[in-house]
Order: sequence, then C-alpha cells, then structure tokens
Amino acid sequence: MKTEEQIKSEVTRQVIDNMKTSLNDELTEVEKEFEETYKSKLEQEIQYTLELSETGLAHNSSKTIKVENKKLLQQLDNIRSDKIKVENKIKTLNEFENI
Repeated sequence: MKTEEQIKSEVTRQVIDNMKTSLNDELTEVEKEFEETYKSKLEQEIQYTLELSETGLAHNSSKTIKVENKKLLQQLDNIRSDKIKVENKIKTLNEFENI
C-alpha cells in the first residue's frame, strides 16, 4: 500500500510532466509561427526587389510594401515576446521541479 507522500509525489510528477509537455508544445507552435512569419517577410522583400528591378515600382506600391513590412516586423516582435514568456514558464517549472 502506498503512503500518502508517495501518492502526492506521483501526482506531482504527473502534473509537472503534463505541464512540461503542454509548454513544450506551445513553444514549438510559437517557433513555427515565427518561422512562417519570417518566411513571409523574406518572400515579400524578394517580391518587392524583383518588381523594382523589373519595372520600377510606383510610389504607392512602395508605401504599401513598407506598411506590410512594418506589420510583419511587429508580428515577429510579438512572437519573440510570446516565445520568451513560454521559455520563462518552462524555466519556472524546472526550478519548481528541483525544489
């Protein structure tokens, strides 16, 4: 028969393991989102460069691309922030686990 302490320890271990799995999944998603957004930004810059070299972009088109680029940069910053938050949660969980 298991003691109360053994049961508490097992349950705590299960909860920590589940939280780690969840946070690692969340981190993977954030990294994937960052990668996709960064790819979009690069594709946009390449497209802009190609259009500029082929035809010379009109002034309005250039402004639109700059606005879109600014939005993508903001998205990347937000994703970086989300990643840091998740990494901090994982760090806190690891510290708790080592207590």
